[in-house]
Amino acid sequence: MNLVLLSQGLIELIISVIFGLSMFFLSFKVFSLLTKNIDEAKEISNNNVAVSILVASFIFGIMLLIKSSIGPAMETLTTVLSSKESTFIMVIIAIIRIVVFFIFSSIFAFIVLWLAIKLFTLLTTDIDEMEEIKNNNVSVSFIIATLIISMSLILSKPLETVLNGLVAPPSNTGINSFITLSVFLDGLIELGIAIVGTIFVFFLSFKIFNLLTKDIDEIKELKSNNLAISILMAAFIFAIMLIIKAAIEPANSALGFVLADSKATALTIIFVIIRIILFFILAGVIAFVVIWISMNIFVFLTKKIDEFAEIKNKNIAVAIILAILILSLAIMIDHSITAILNGLIKTPELPKDGGLIKLQPK
Repeated sequence: MNLVLLSQGLIELIISVIFGLSMFFLSFKVFSLLTKNIDEAKEISNNNVAVSILVASFIFGIMLLIKSSIGPAMETLTTVLSSKESTFIMVIIAIIRIVVFFIFSSIFAFIVLWLAIKLFTLLTTDIDEMEEIKNNNVSVSFIIATLIISMSLILSKPLETVLNGLVAPPSNTGINSFITLSVFLDGLIELGIAIVGTIFVFFLSFKIFNLLTKDIDEIKELKSNNLAISILMAAFIFAIMLIIKAAIEPANSALGFVLADSKATALTIIFVIIRIILFFILAGVIAFVVIWISMNIFVFLTKKIDEFAEIKNKNIAVAIILAILILSLAIMIDHSITAILNGLIKTPELPKDGGLIKLQPK
């Protein structure tokens, strides 16, 4: 029996359950305060599915980001419990640190996700999303929910990096070492780029999809609560986000490598940051082209049915099939795009597990 792992698991379980339930309730309350024009409790009581989807996705997004803090938070506890010099006070400090990590990630999640919603709604001037959702427009709510979940998935890794920078290294089980500067800065830079890049790519994907489907006026269809259009558009955008998430990991690994190098200059760091931005753009372009061509090939091969006409006529069944095709493609090609982008990084900067070839220790 491993008492260290057992103790860590029990402490983690108790804190996670208590904090998880607390944050679920608090997220609902905070979201209700932020959306002053919508009485969430009343709307949900009146079976407003659109409001329910929006609230549920917001809370789920918060939980996804909070989950990112569990690994880094437990690292310090593991270090303390594994040390022969650990004391009861040190264990208490480690537990307090876990709670602080949870609170930090919660506050960060609230701020970022709410700002993302507000910024997207400001950019889409053709439609008043919150008013539509208040009127039980499920299609519009589904798009906003996709934005929230996409943001949470992409930001989870940079947030974890930031928190890893606040974990005491194994060489110091005391409380004197609270930050690993290179890791912390790496995470902050990744976060900044990911926040701006994700919102920009999401909005751009929304607009490009609208341009590509010339026979369908997406804004008009969303306002008319065409759920088929919403499913297809959400799948298309989410697939782009999945590919970008996989693509930026090599660049982020390169950034961490450079920041950890004591000989790195400001110019080198700026160059790597520019490369991350370029990876965002390149991955987005590849994703757009591959997914759109593949979708049109499928539509061409299935001549017995005009998928886009059916979707325009609110045929949800057809939309689901196309959505699964798009998401499946994204899952299939994300690793190959990571490998392609790894090829643009110098060998010492490659992530340990991001490429097709792994170096074996001698």
